[in-house]
Amino acid sequence: MELAIAWMRKMEDVERGFYKSSNGVFAGCIDALDGWLVKVKKPSVKRDGVQNPGSYYSRKGFYGVNVQVIVSHDKVILYCNILHCGAEHDSTAFKNGSLGKWLHNNW
Repeated sequence: MELAIAWMRKMEDVERGFYKSSNGVFAGCIDALDGWLVKVKKPSVKRDGVQNPGSYYSRKGFYGVNVQVIVSHDKVILYCNILHCGAEHDSTAFKNGSLGKWLHNNW
């Protein structure tokens, strides 16, 4: 219970920070989520144990890893997921990530 109360207070601090730094535009915002594609060398079955190297080839024309990050108003990383292939869309990577699954099951 104490952990839940501490988490709620932290989220209230983050919300106030977004509100102040945006002059009220982001009222009620507790984090910012973005995904980006980190360029990597073409994965290899032999070298990396990757079963489907093509799944890392993105629509942007290079091999990559889809990274999902959530930050607070003061740019503190609250969540990071680096488990998705470059061909996976941001929304799919989020939905299939641990936070997306938790939100789906508990929210």
